[in-house]
Amino acid sequence: MSKKSKDVTAVDPNPGPEVRYTSKELEERIKKDFNLLDDPVMNAIVYLAVTDCDLHGYAEADPIYHKYKELFCPWCGKLHRRADHDEESAKFQAEQEREAMNSSV
Repeated sequence: MSKKSKDVTAVDPNPGPEVRYTSKELEERIKKDFNLLDDPVMNAIVYLAVTDCDLHGYAEADPIYHKYKELFCPWCGKLHRRADHDEESAKFQAEQEREAMNSSV
């Protein structure tokens, strides 16, 4: 039953020109920040937590998201950074700020 795991977060049918997948980086930072042993069971637990954050985004994962939010896409919440998603997110935030300013006047 020992299969080499694949990075399921790297499955992107339209990756665009500039994509940086951050799931492995999140795994490494969690292990380092919490001084986790380099142990097959611990590695599997961390991998499952990271995969769950990326694929499901359950509310229970909010503490992970808030601690490592720079690794999550601001547009779609996945564990990657894409130039086109960063641009869309920036446009949306600017639009929200304009609407907020217009409604407060």
